[in-house]
Amino acid sequence: MELPKDIWYCDNIIPLNTQGRFKTFISQSLFDWNDFSHIQTSGVYGNMNSVPVCNEVTVKPSDALIRLVYANDGLHSQILNETSYWLGLSVLDEYAKRNNVRIVDIMRMKINNQSKSIYDDYDENCCNEIHIDNEHPNNKTLVYYINDSDGDTFLFDKLFDEKTKEYDLNVLVRIEPKQGRCAVFDTARFHAPSNPIYFPRRYLLNINFIEEPL
Repeated sequence: MELPKDIWYCDNIIPLNTQGRFKTFISQSLFDWNDFSHIQTSGVYGNMNSVPVCNEVTVKPSDALIRLVYANDGLHSQILNETSYWLGLSVLDEYAKRNNVRIVDIMRMKINNQSKSIYDDYDENCCNEIHIDNEHPNNKTLVYYINDSDGDTFLFDKLFDEKTKEYDLNVLVRIEPKQGRCAVFDTARFHAPSNPIYFPRRYLLNINFIEEPL
């Protein structure tokens, strides 16, 4: 299937030894997680005109732990976890190199830590809240899978539009978590994570950024 031009993905975007360092650093018992629910950091989800609907999935609330790594509100920026930031930047820089673009700005970088769902009826057609990360124009979202897991990322067939009152979505593609795999798409594209069913943890890097062609 031919995907829209805003969607790009590849495997092993960074070398295997760097992938291993990233996984080891994130999964250590002393790693400092901030316990925020995904909905609190998902951008405009709570402010949209209506909740998007997709009959192909069952939406279950997320219980992800989140570590905010870098924040930028347009006036001030702050690195909140130095090692994670530089590991994340290595992924973003490699994406830019492969796509012949320059990274103009980074809006936010965070790491999600999802465990198996608390819901007994959670299956492979369940996902978490359908959302976009923000409504700033020309933003891109990068997701990088830090470990092998299950719990697909669902990308839907429509983009957020302030003029649209109702969103009837279809699943466009599901991206399976695999260590070293990276996907980039328009931040306005509706998407949703999902909890693992078979693996104990799903670690994912999320970066919102702005690019321009070289």
